[in-house]
Amino acid sequence: MKEERVRAMLLGFALGVGWLQQQARLPGLLLCCVAVCIALSAGGIARRRFGSSAFVIAAVVAGFAYAALRAEIRLRPHLPVDYEQRDIELTGFVRGLPEPQPQGTRFLFEVEANGAGLHDFPKIVRLLWVPAATHAPPPSHAGQRWTLTARLKRPHANANFSLRDGEVALLERGIRATGSVSLARAPR
Repeated sequence: MKEERVRAMLLGFALGVGWLQQQARLPGLLLCCVAVCIALSAGGIARRRFGSSAFVIAAVVAGFAYAALRAEIRLRPHLPVDYEQRDIELTGFVRGLPEPQPQGTRFLFEVEANGAGLHDFPKIVRLLWVPAATHAPPPSHAGQRWTLTARLKRPHANANFSLRDGEVALLERGIRATGSVSLARAPR
């Protein structure tokens, strides 16, 4: 009997997580916290009247709120729209191996400080260092520290049916902004 209750609660939790996946936008964190508190307190009160089904309903709400909280934490560090396509000074280091491209050198940059003073700034950005007419980009190596100026934008890509979704691939890698190194100020 106890195993059946546990299975029903786990199924309810999974249904709550799946329910969130079907939503067009994330609910507010306050709404999720209130829903969990109500569900848990109502679960104890309603159990006397409705039996273990109240716990299953509480598990659905808890699964929904848990998934919403995890998604909110994952999506929180992002580039505000006001800072897109503006020169921002970034301090950090090259993460991984730079990739030579026909247009320049593409690399991941782990940001330790930003000139915009934003707290929820993306930790990892993908940059393209395009050679200028006057000079080529200096050779960059994994772990190399830089203070540079970059023009960033939020990552976006086409979502084609049955093909790789570029935006999801960037999100999976933790990349919340892309851009190019601006030569307005010399990198150091």
